Amino acid sequence: MVTGPAESLLRVSGKPPRRRASGPRPTLIVEGPTAEHRYRPLSAPRDRGGVLRAAYAIPTALMQSGARCWLEFADGTRAELPVPEEGAARMRDEHR
Repeated sequence: MVTGPAESLLRVSGKPPRRRASGPRPTLIVEGPTAEHRYRPLSAPRDRGGVLRAAYAIPTALMQSGARCWLEFADGTRAELPVPEEGAARMRDEHR
């Protein structure tokens, strides 16, 4: 989801393996042209029902490049993500 000309919001949801379900939300790793970029998850309420939900603020240019992405868990393991799909932009003012 594009939130502005310079920054996008990448949302991730899914069911993590049981051994990771209670740990902290994973770090997002995005492959750039010359290096990997690491992003911490934005603050959010605790996950319920064993479903991982996390959001990350990412430079729009990096997301539009089709860069590969992974989630890195506290134990160092990584899970590759599918190519992000653009969602509908939501604006705070749309309900006024």
